[in-house]
Amino acid sequence: MTITLRAQIIIFILLLQDVIQIHVYATKLITSFATAALHPTSSLSCCLSTSSSSLRSSITSETTTCNHESDKSGVIYQSEEQYYMTMSSSNNKSNTNNKKKGKRLILIRHGTSIANEFMDRPGNRWGDATFTDDGNLVDAPLSQTGIIQAKELQEKMKQFFHHYDSTNDNNMDGTKYKSQQINIDNNLLVVTSPLTRCIETMMIGVIPNLVSPEHDITMKMVVQPLATERVYTASDTGRSVSKLQIDFPQLDFHSCFVEQNIDPHSWWYTTNGNDNIEEWRPFGDGQYYAVPGEPLYHFNQRMVKLFQWIQSREEHTIILVCHWGVIRWLTGEDVKNCDVNELNFDRLVLKPDILESSL
Repeated sequence: MTITLRAQIIIFILLLQDVIQIHVYATKLITSFATAALHPTSSLSCCLSTSSSSLRSSITSETTTCNHESDKSGVIYQSEEQYYMTMSSSNNKSNTNNKKKGKRLILIRHGTSIANEFMDRPGNRWGDATFTDDGNLVDAPLSQTGIIQAKELQEKMKQFFHHYDSTNDNNMDGTKYKSQQINIDNNLLVVTSPLTRCIETMMIGVIPNLVSPEHDITMKMVVQPLATERVYTASDTGRSVSKLQIDFPQLDFHSCFVEQNIDPHSWWYTTNGNDNIEEWRPFGDGQYYAVPGEPLYHFNQRMVKLFQWIQSREEHTIILVCHWGVIRWLTGEDVKNCDVNELNFDRLVLKPDILESSL
């Protein structure tokens, strides 16, 4: 069989790409061995595992096409070796020691909302040609299913908490408790998106674990507008702070809104009269949206501000009840309603291109 010149060229290019790819993976493997040499406590098997994981991640990122532009994470999660190398490079030894455990960030996605159920109906799912947004679903609350999920979350979250006993000095560093447990003291901050489905999830699923009749502890519970969902549909737009305060008077709506200089009457994304925003949501087949979608650049800017705000906080543990899009941006992971995702925030590093584009 005669192979045409064009076919020969294509085969040559494919082989060349394979050679380049193998070189890249070999470089990563060598780097991992070098890291292991610098850190004798890291075993060779751990080194190989890390390299294999990096290789798999590279293959996945190169061969998988994202279904949506918001699927892109805005951060890089450092390996344990990279994290400790960064810490050890600090000239401030005491600062390094304080950060060994890192700031804990516990991300919780809200329970199922009425809008989630509305968009789960056949023919009205995201991307369907017959998708029709409902303008009456502004700030949609939890559905009955969502309330049940939030109650189950309350049971799930019990494993994370214990109450701080000032009479026992050992409690101050958690030495008598499992590593995943949280001291309920001034080193804990509970944060929620201003959208009602998140506030309700927090009030049902998280706060009951922080209330102890034996201890008079004033919890820090703040509402952070930077943590709201990217505006996809009407349900991702909200209500004014004055209306939210009537329903949830116990929450701090003031601090973050003032600090971030955000309008308490209209804190979600709007076009501000600019109607030339390019449509990025599925369209052209008959889809209808009741509100303009939040552009990716705007969402990235907001997420960078949220990241920097978390970074600036002094609390050791931050619980953030928020949304699929926010958690996806911070972790790159897909999460279901009321999923709990715990990570060491200090190992997160903003991607350079994301940081540059947000300036």
